[in-house]
Amino acid sequence: MDFPSIIWYNFGMKTASENSKLNTNLSTFFREELLEKCLCLEAENTQLQQQLYLLSEQMTLANKKIYGPSSEKTSPEQLSFFNEAESLADPKLPEPQVEEITCVRKKHKGKREEDLASLPLDIIEYALPASECTCPQCGESLHQMSKEIRSELVFVPAQFKKVQHERLIYSCRNCEKQAIATPVIKASAPAALIKGSIASASLVAGVINAKYVNSMPLYRQEKEFARQGVYLPRQNMVNWLIRCADDYFKPLYERMRQELLTNDILHADETTTQV
Repeated sequence: MDFPSIIWYNFGMKTASENSKLNTNLSTFFREELLEKCLCLEAENTQLQQQLYLLSEQMTLANKKIYGPSSEKTSPEQLSFFNEAESLADPKLPEPQVEEITCVRKKHKGKREEDLASLPLDIIEYALPASECTCPQCGESLHQMSKEIRSELVFVPAQFKKVQHERLIYSCRNCEKQAIATPVIKASAPAALIKGSIASASLVAGVINAKYVNSMPLYRQEKEFARQGVYLPRQNMVNWLIRCADDYFKPLYERMRQELLTNDILHADETTTQV
């Protein structure tokens, strides 16, 4: 006999008063148990709703970062240095009288020649060979009447060149033969940019310009140099940048910092850059 049958069996064997009392106890027991169960389920439901709300917010922010616009936007509550027009605008002021002015812009002749005047000029002349300088009609010799000029801009890609610095060392032969000590004199020569390195000032300047001005990473520069037949590991270029920053740029930075700190008000562009 299962448990409900036993209950109902015992319930039927008792007197009416005992059955009424047992029924009251059972009703009270089941009511309290159901109430406790309902409270637990309600608390669990509230917790799940909070978790669902947080997950929905996280998903919305993630979608905005992935699919939303990437341009920087300024909050309308934030003060700006560039809202002069909005702050001074007054829609009640009458519109000024508009005077129509017709301006015809003339094309400035020789503008291209002025822009290219500072570039070096190579002239390539195309002339007829002496055997063809005869008139095909009468056979007389031809003379130069005029010339046809066409200009073009030629781009010369960057190229590597090995420069070998030979510093001559001098000594006195007379002192070598007669004196105890022989003076040794070296010719003056510019010092190396980085001692013991093949890096020149032009090479490091090119690497710095490509990385920080043209936003070209060092691994791309490494591949570009390899295509030109020169293998320069990017680890070497990193060492050059750090060494030049410590030896040459840090003193300049400190001097600029001292100069800036003498001012009362400073304004800076705080746009971050990923490096």
